[in-house]
Amino acid sequence: MQWRPSLIGREGSRLGRPIRVLYFTMVSLATSGNGGGMCCRNHVARLAGDSGIELFGMVAGTHSLKDGTDEFFSGLGVPYHFQIFRTDNIHHEANRVRSIASFAKTLIFQFPWELQALNQSHIQEGIDWAIKRYGIDALVIDYHPSALFLRLPRTDIPTVLISLNREGDFYSDQIRLGHTYHGSLTAAVSLHRARRFERHVHAVVDKVVTIGKPDLPRHKVRSPPVCITPYLDPKPDGWRYSATRAAFFVGDVNHYPNRIAVDWIVQRLAPALLNRNSDIRIEIVGAAEHQVPEDCRHANLVLHGRSSADHLARLFRTADIMICPIANDYGVKFKSLEALSYGTPLLASHQTMLGLPHLDPAHAFDLERPEAAVDMLCGLVNDPERLTALQRDQQVRQSQFIASQHGIWSRTLGTLMRMPEPHQAEPARRVDARPELSI
Repeated sequence: MQWRPSLIGREGSRLGRPIRVLYFTMVSLATSGNGGGMCCRNHVARLAGDSGIELFGMVAGTHSLKDGTDEFFSGLGVPYHFQIFRTDNIHHEANRVRSIASFAKTLIFQFPWELQALNQSHIQEGIDWAIKRYGIDALVIDYHPSALFLRLPRTDIPTVLISLNREGDFYSDQIRLGHTYHGSLTAAVSLHRARRFERHVHAVVDKVVTIGKPDLPRHKVRSPPVCITPYLDPKPDGWRYSATRAAFFVGDVNHYPNRIAVDWIVQRLAPALLNRNSDIRIEIVGAAEHQVPEDCRHANLVLHGRSSADHLARLFRTADIMICPIANDYGVKFKSLEALSYGTPLLASHQTMLGLPHLDPAHAFDLERPEAAVDMLCGLVNDPERLTALQRDQQVRQSQFIASQHGIWSRTLGTLMRMPEPHQAEPARRVDARPELSI
């Protein structure tokens, strides 16, 4: 298939038909049990629901994830193929000095997913087959480490990378917090290699799409990056004011951004709130009592640990407010999107609100000022009219935002269909990091 200019309609249709898109990821789509899974499943749903796109899927993963992934794609009516990871892949490619040395370097200075991607050439072969079999116009790669399993750049069709956060910065945080197996020297080299790979992928794909504005790349790219903020569909049975005097947070404490948020709640927010308004309680889903220091188990805290889907839905529908005190500004916090889908009033950190640019930033708090956060929380919970006014404002803004997203993916991909022939394409260059479509 030749990559050629074509006539694109308003919805991204190409020569009288939708753009044929192949979606690829190695993120588990079998369940929506974590933010990454929720995000990538949501991308598939948005691409599939765009009238200007005809979607096909390719997912790589372990055999245990196949049935759940089959069910997900079947529910959307999207044809797809599952590529099973090899489990005997961690070895050098050939008995040559260069191959052995390269493998040793990878083994010592590996960064996340680099080892798992070794010797998985059948995944690339499957992508090549699908592109020819279905007459694909564009390849969408979801989640930066998924690019480890592919050969890039491609010269036959345009490629798009969806970046869920700033992977180099995220990995740097993990190293700083001691969440890797590296020592100080190997960690420094590993981080350097991870950042170099991140810059390389950004430079060789035809479009980088981020889900949060702070994640727009500021280094060499082929075309201006795009921010497409995700959203979740509204729930049919949403939030109603129930005067429960409960604020809640959701996040698995074993995931380090959530660990930091839980520590902030139990060490700084809860004691300040207890001194100010002792009958307002904070419920935390994702942290059990044994995961919180004994001197931080305050009387106004309820620690649920892992919880059922029904219990969590009940909190979204009946608690007075959800709080989201995440300290990093990477991507979008999907539990905040879930709150908006239920219509639950949301009170969040400035960092969280950067991922929701359509909401009023005045309703954000500074993590360095927990007393001010307590003022905001008490002011809302103690004043039902003010609380419901916040909820209405957020829902109006969310509804307007959702309406603005109609056809956003086909419009974005349509710009690539108008790019010149490969032999005429300009080399990667540094461009202004402002998004072409800032939504």
